[in-house]
Amino acid sequence: MSTDHEIDIRLRAEGARWRSQVPIDRDVADVRFGEPVGGRLLGRLVLGLGSLGVLVAVVAVLTSLRLSPSVGLSDETPGRSQPAGPESAATPAATALDLNIVRPGDAVVATGAMAEQRGDVYLCPTKLLGITGGIGCLGDLVIVRNAQSWRGDVRVEGVWDGQAIEATAITREKVPSGSSWPPIPCDPPAGGWPSLPTGDDGESTGRALEQEVGRHPERYIGLWPAATTNAAGDVKNRALVVGTVDDVQSVTQALTAIYPFNLCVVRSDFSAAELEPVVDELESLDYPWHVGLEPRVGRVEVWTTALTPEMAEALAPFSGKVALQTALRRSTDPETRRFAVIHAVNTDPVNFGGVYLEDDGTLVILYVGANAGGAIVERLASGMAVRWEKVERSSGELRQAATEIRERSLNGVTWIAIDTIRNRVHVGVGPGGSVADVSRLLAEDYGDGVYVSEGDVLVTLPAMPSASP
Repeated sequence: MSTDHEIDIRLRAEGARWRSQVPIDRDVADVRFGEPVGGRLLGRLVLGLGSLGVLVAVVAVLTSLRLSPSVGLSDETPGRSQPAGPESAATPAATALDLNIVRPGDAVVATGAMAEQRGDVYLCPTKLLGITGGIGCLGDLVIVRNAQSWRGDVRVEGVWDGQAIEATAITREKVPSGSSWPPIPCDPPAGGWPSLPTGDDGESTGRALEQEVGRHPERYIGLWPAATTNAAGDVKNRALVVGTVDDVQSVTQALTAIYPFNLCVVRSDFSAAELEPVVDELESLDYPWHVGLEPRVGRVEVWTTALTPEMAEALAPFSGKVALQTALRRSTDPETRRFAVIHAVNTDPVNFGGVYLEDDGTLVILYVGANAGGAIVERLASGMAVRWEKVERSSGELRQAATEIRERSLNGVTWIAIDTIRNRVHVGVGPGGSVADVSRLLAEDYGDGVYVSEGDVLVTLPAMPSASP
């Protein structure tokens, strides 16, 4: 039996190689939760199903037995045709909105500050919202399970269940230093910037400029303050920026007569008159998002925790006018993505018989029948080394059989386990019992779904968190 530490090393190897190339601060060691663990048979790792009781465990028996003849082997995804080639019109190209959709079961990543409240741990996407310490984040909190509150900003990897993140890894996230001012998007004019306004002049001219921009939403998208800073983040100069759909040079001349100080005029794709109806339309929809016209971005900004397919469909008509900001993004960490596949298989005891890991990193997914859940797991496993094997019994059927056998309290039975790789229930008989008698009794009800051997040692493995439905 492999130790938890040995299994952790193998399961982390691929993810560690990926993370070594990601520029994230590592002030503290990675904290990992819910690492899949299991038994070993011929170089395979069984990835947890959860215990049925003190006499039932998930094991791979340490013998050189082959797979049962009742197990059919297939390298094809169940119930799916071969994927269309890159030139096929059957698979439309994914849009930017499609690529941002997060569904329950997806591997996700989020950054922000974590805090505990009433027994739950929450993540506030502080960097996304441009706030400090979680202030102003009450409506944007994300529940994180398998976690404790941290000081400072963190990066959370895990599986999204539609309500919360099931954390698999938390690391310290470095907060960039420097100024929070947006940069001035103009080069200094010939002779340098005029000057900054002072006193009443600054207030009156600034108000006059704001009124001019506000009176002509068909010409302007808005205005905002900006600054140039040095490497330390110190402000060196400031200016007001105006976005327009008209000719930049003529607008600059006209607005300089109103505001004769540091002024930067830039071209905008849209005017406020074009974007305000989009804001009104999106705000009228009953979705959990925040909507607002953001002149600096030149678009309508939509902020939400996770983009659902329904929300993406609602945004599609306005995709060119919308800038999407989400707290959750799909994770590209191989380890987190693998965890999502394992989680999906182990929480569907009807369509799957379990999952295990080969020495070469191939994830072997055992499915039953036409496998109604295959399409979901196939999507989660896209791009991974996966082999599909059709088996006769689902994990739910195996658990039910193991429970029934335990309740019969047969003479001499010392332990009962689910052998995921062989897709059977394994019963151990110790001193005082008869392998032949127990085999005969169980064969009447379970056929070759159960096998019996001598064994007086209870083998138990920790269950993967949230693996059992």
